[in-house]
Amino acid sequence: MGTDRTLADYLVSAGVSRRAFLKRCFGLAAMLGLPTAAAAEIAHGLGAARRRSVVWLSFQECTGCTESLTRSYAPTFESLIFDFISLDYHHTLQAASGAAAEAARHEASSAGGYLLIVDGSVPLGGQGTCSTIAGRTNLDILIESVEAAQVVIAVGSCAAFG
Repeated sequence: MGTDRTLADYLVSAGVSRRAFLKRCFGLAAMLGLPTAAAAEIAHGLGAARRRSVVWLSFQECTGCTESLTRSYAPTFESLIFDFISLDYHHTLQAASGAAAEAARHEASSAGGYLLIVDGSVPLGGQGTCSTIAGRTNLDILIESVEAAQVVIAVGSCAAFG
């Protein structure tokens, strides 16, 4: 699913009929205990949805979550990043480095409304100076990124237990 394509466009190209899509929306509405009229709203909302922008911040982590992500099977990593999400920043997986990497992070987060994935712990001791990226503490980068994010997810044991 390209950045400009909607979920409805993707489903049509994948061979899912409008009837099958609406049937799923009615099923979802029923499962949630919503009136049948809500199925039309669900269909409209899902049909107009575009790929979610994802910013993945790696702080004090072991890269295990990234390793697991790249080896995912259903969906495959390729399908995930080309069809479902727009992985706009991930410093381990991107080609950019140095100032170009920081520019990529800034550009990805400047629009706001993205899904922020935080991998690893964020040190607080010494005012966060124990871990820095491009001369900025992980804590400062996290605070800046959280403000513009729509959803924040901490992943992995490193994020939970340091």
